[in-house]
Amino acid sequence: MKRIEICSYGPLPQCVRFAEGDLPAVGDHDILVKVVAVSVNPIDYKIANGDLRRVLRLNLPAPFGFDCCGRVEVLGSKVIGYEVGDLVYARAPRERSFCRTSEAKEYSLLE
Repeated sequence: MKRIEICSYGPLPQCVRFAEGDLPAVGDHDILVKVVAVSVNPIDYKIANGDLRRVLRLNLPAPFGFDCCGRVEVLGSKVIGYEVGDLVYARAPRERSFCRTSEAKEYSLLE
């Protein structure tokens, strides 16, 4: 699957690139979403430009973005309240986004 990642500090779009990643495995409590749209917010610009390096050091290449919307593709066996095909919005917690995931990709795994 394609995703956007920060490859160096600097202004957008020079510091980001498309990269290939694995499709995440769906656990019992997870929802796999086919992403339709993502946002780029002021915080994303600041992180990519390196303005927050004193408080947030990225391990490059780093995931990019927090917000996405899309359609539910796969439900874990213990998920209730959603159905395949539902339109959903997701926002990744900032602390998690910097470590291992982002929302700027083709598929997002919601926990």
